[in-house]
Amino acid sequence: MGALDFRKNGMYTISNTSEIEMDRVAVNNQIRKRMQAVKQKNTEPEMLVKKALRQAKIPYLSGQGKHKPNSADILLPRQRLAIFVHGCFWHGHPGCRRATVPTTRTKYWKHKILTNQKRDKKAMKAFVGRGWIPLVIWECEIRDQATLSGIIQKLQNVTYESQP
Repeated sequence: MGALDFRKNGMYTISNTSEIEMDRVAVNNQIRKRMQAVKQKNTEPEMLVKKALRQAKIPYLSGQGKHKPNSADILLPRQRLAIFVHGCFWHGHPGCRRATVPTTRTKYWKHKILTNQKRDKKAMKAFVGRGWIPLVIWECEIRDQATLSGIIQKLQNVTYESQP
């Protein structure tokens, strides 16, 4: 059975495609849809941190300019803290069991994670340049309630001291 192939010039051509290749296309479409469903803001870990901040009565702002370069997930203006809530897989948390590279398309995933890490580093540098303190909270730290509580307690004691 023939299938339509899209070419760069905008023309469709009919090619002979086996059922196995058509199954692969269907699976790739399923994976693509699943990946598109991954949220980029207000993720579960991010919402858990925000909830803990509210419970501790620590005022915060949700990340300003989401989807823009150099944006943080949560801002604590009084302390001048920029909080980045990172998923262990997506940001390559060193030493974490959730940060394993998939066995399929390994080259793609390594590049993707490395690109995320470079973007993270650039964003944090930008905040430091504006006099803010960047703080990374990892997904695995949030899942452990005791660890998250400890982080929130430390945040309550942070005060901003301007530098001369």
